[in-house]
Amino acid sequence: MNQQIEPRPEVLAFARLMEQRLRDKDAEKGSSWKEKNTIDLVVNICAASRRIEMDLHPLKNDEITLKALVDMANHCMMLADVMGAPGRPCECRITNLDGQCVECGKAVE
Repeated sequence: MNQQIEPRPEVLAFARLMEQRLRDKDAEKGSSWKEKNTIDLVVNICAASRRIEMDLHPLKNDEITLKALVDMANHCMMLADVMGAPGRPCECRITNLDGQCVECGKAVE
């Protein structure tokens, strides 16, 4: 299960945008999301989704919409991080239908 996955160029490009947006806010917020609860993070995702919807109807500006998409993606990443997404030490929280951890591959009871 520990096979190397090469991200697509589009994924890498978007991840770089996400990282730049996080760095732009580091001085103000840093990694403060790690102290938030999941409900607050879900509220942030919903607010970001609403901003995207308002930007798209009618389309205001591609740059503004892209920034909103990056913000929403970052909020989703933050929620996944708080919930123990891959990239953190495996605690076997997410299993597939066969009862195996999707991150490390070991059987989970």
